[in-house]
Amino acid sequence: MMVLENLRPIEGPASLRIGIRGGRIAFVGEDGAGPAFGPDRVIDLDGAMIFPGLINSHDHLEFNSFPALGREHYANYVEWGSRIHATCREDIDRVLKIPPAMRVQWGLYKNLLGGVTTVVHHGPAFPLENPCIRVFRECQSIHSVQLEPRWRQRLNNPLQWGRPCVIHIGEGTDEGASREIDRLTLWNTLHRPLVGVHGVAMNTDQAAHFKALVWCPQSNFFLLGRTAAIDQLGRHTALLFGTDSTLTGDWNIWDHLRSARDTGLAADPDIYDMLTTTPARIWGLGGGALAPGCAADLTIARPRGDGWNAFYALDPADIELVIAGGRVRLADGRWVRALTHLGHDFDGWSRVLLEGREKWVPGDLPGLARQILAFDERAEFPFLCET
Repeated sequence: MMVLENLRPIEGPASLRIGIRGGRIAFVGEDGAGPAFGPDRVIDLDGAMIFPGLINSHDHLEFNSFPALGREHYANYVEWGSRIHATCREDIDRVLKIPPAMRVQWGLYKNLLGGVTTVVHHGPAFPLENPCIRVFRECQSIHSVQLEPRWRQRLNNPLQWGRPCVIHIGEGTDEGASREIDRLTLWNTLHRPLVGVHGVAMNTDQAAHFKALVWCPQSNFFLLGRTAAIDQLGRHTALLFGTDSTLTGDWNIWDHLRSARDTGLAADPDIYDMLTTTPARIWGLGGGALAPGCAADLTIARPRGDGWNAFYALDPADIELVIAGGRVRLADGRWVRALTHLGHDFDGWSRVLLEGREKWVPGDLPGLARQILAFDERAEFPFLCET
């Protein structure tokens, strides 16, 4: 049993304590209530903010070594892809020299540093040895109607029956982007559960055919200059949140959340639900809430202020503890001694500095950065390595 004390939720009681056992939340209560535990089991987190570990429902892990590519707004994703291959060939070739396994590893760390405990990877399955966070792959990834040659056959493969199909859809502002949504739903003869990504061209009638829609506002604004009408679509399908990769947005998920908030299309608690309770339900993760029995996927941060304004002002440097499946996956330097006292072994971990704040993560993140730089000397990372 590990007991976290002196925590505050975004809203609610002034101070919480949470017990973790066997990868799950054992209890949640107010500080001072319930049984007492010895100092070898308790860590006092000094009033830090706690919330469920974030669930990023759309990323391409192998594409996070790319800079943002594109200099204008496009009618749709096909036009964008064609233009960047014509005008950004040097950047593309340079990044593709980095082995995919290294790019995937950096994609995982990118999510971890932001407080993500589960990421839904869209694209080819890469072998993952002891990933630093959970990678959800219990779904079928189809790229899109226009760029996946055998999308109909893959969608209607009886061996995939009942499994969610995740597909880029309606990523455009033209008529073609809307028509492809109708083509997809028309050809879904097995009535597969569809999880659409983007849906900028989606209307409410079309939304009703989807189990969920992943909203990626920063990516949408970068490519298209507008985003999905989630204030309307959310009445007809579940809404999830995704960052997409750094091809079309910032590495920092909190920057994406501020972009989402600035649209005014969803209330603060609703955006939060897109990262926690709703994706936990849609993906069947058994977590997404601070409640007994839920998976112990937790993020603890040091906010400046209280409430929703403080939550949406967070940045990776403010993340002080990430716990996934009951295991510590990131620790701010201020908690290393206390965690060691609780029995956590930091052997095989590495240290980086984010805006001067010391962060410890499993594996050799500085070594990974050096390996990537050996292939691409222009690669950029948001942290400084220990000297």
